[in-house]
Amino acid sequence: MAPNPPSAPAASAAKQASALLASAPIRLVPREIEPDLVWDPKWARMRFPELVGTGIIAAGALPFAVIPSLGSALRTPSSFDESARNALRLHSSTARNTARDVSDLLLTVSITYPFFVDALAAAYLKHSSSDVASQMVQMDLEAIAVNAFLSSMISNLIGRERPYGRLCSADPAKQSFDCSSTSRNRSFFSGHSSTSFTSAGLVCSHHMHLKLFGGGAADALACATSLLAAGTTASLRVLADQHYATDVLVGSAVGAAMGFGLPWLLHYRGGGTLLPGSTSARPGAVTWTLAPGPLGGAVFGTF
Repeated sequence: MAPNPPSAPAASAAKQASALLASAPIRLVPREIEPDLVWDPKWARMRFPELVGTGIIAAGALPFAVIPSLGSALRTPSSFDESARNALRLHSSTARNTARDVSDLLLTVSITYPFFVDALAAAYLKHSSSDVASQMVQMDLEAIAVNAFLSSMISNLIGRERPYGRLCSADPAKQSFDCSSTSRNRSFFSGHSSTSFTSAGLVCSHHMHLKLFGGGAADALACATSLLAAGTTASLRVLADQHYATDVLVGSAVGAAMGFGLPWLLHYRGGGTLLPGSTSARPGAVTWTLAPGPLGGAVFGTF
């Protein structure tokens, strides 16, 4: 039996729908891909010259990191450093090695957190804002590169012997990799401390301005946790006899200045410009367009 032909009203509705598809594309903007986190137009963006400068600074740190130490200053520890070492240094070599390894692990976590948690997981995945995530990553690289340059250059030019170095010459039978390493004379200032506090400063800066975890206690906790991790890393360097107290204090101050200061000075304090026609645009938003085609249709995305 042949199927019943469509009624006149149904056929008319189908023709109207076909005419509508043919006349204009349908724009679909799914809620799940629209960012709910945007870069404030008052904030200065990373520009190409700044990115080039970041690369040059990072490259400039490499020679100081690989060549032997050029300086020989601060060989005699101050009374403050000596007192702090006697009070805090772990007496067991096994305990000191453990403290050193834990500080290395904490440093790795500190460096990766701003990139993988704040930028990737929070800004990009949770808030669907590739624009904000990109700005954050570039700012992170900038601060870390400047800190790495200062840390490697100053520690190389000062050439201060690490506290454990005094034991190397006293007991040649206990020579270790640390004693023969070129980093033995790079105690001032502490790179672990400066890098971990650079990372902590970046975390606090981003959470303060962007409300990555929704604002309030959650973002404050992220900042506090990162500062606690940085402080623990710095303390472990003294416990492990890798640095004097002044090494980690100066390194922590330099790192905090890089992590807090650079994002504010170059970006968050203002100075950005709103480009013409961007008042209604949401950076990073993706707009899907459905248009009819010869084989049924096509979907286009613009961002």
